[in-house]
Amino acid sequence: MEDILPKCLSFSNEGENSLIATAISEALFNCREHAYDEDAKFTKWYLGFGLYPLDDKYQFCVCDKGIGFRESLKKKQFFSAIKDQVTSDSQLIQLAAGGRSGIVNGETIGRGLGLPKATQSLKDVDGTIGIMSGRGWYRAGIENDRVIDEAKPDRETCIQGSIIDFSIPISYIINKSKR
Repeated sequence: MEDILPKCLSFSNEGENSLIATAISEALFNCREHAYDEDAKFTKWYLGFGLYPLDDKYQFCVCDKGIGFRESLKKKQFFSAIKDQVTSDSQLIQLAAGGRSGIVNGETIGRGLGLPKATQSLKDVDGTIGIMSGRGWYRAGIENDRVIDEAKPDRETCIQGSIIDFSIPISYIINKSKR
């Protein structure tokens, strides 16, 4: 991660680098902390990067073949608090991406705050995040100048593990660097 992120982020200035790297680092940290249980024989995760000028996007993708969001959350107290609100994998991912927090002495505290912070970082650079796990698919961020936060209908095909996709508009980076 320390080697590839600076190369992938060479297109933007230090401020954007920090926001984007924070979001990607959170996804990678979640792979390490949540994707695999203690009995897993395979514990790899992958980071991909692409520049797509025709789509005006930089794309990052983090994926693993772990236990997925549902199984990971079942091991946490968070799941018992939300299980009655969830009817689909997509809704589960959306609730998990919202985190669980409270305010103590004016500060937000709680567990699961990394994905909300990553999503906010991507919104700050007019980007989006897409998360797929199990049959679920969730998207959030800024797209065509509008805020999105949507749990898509569950897919027919189930995937093992998780795929987290980050998309940042090239035009945002170019326009910001000219300011």
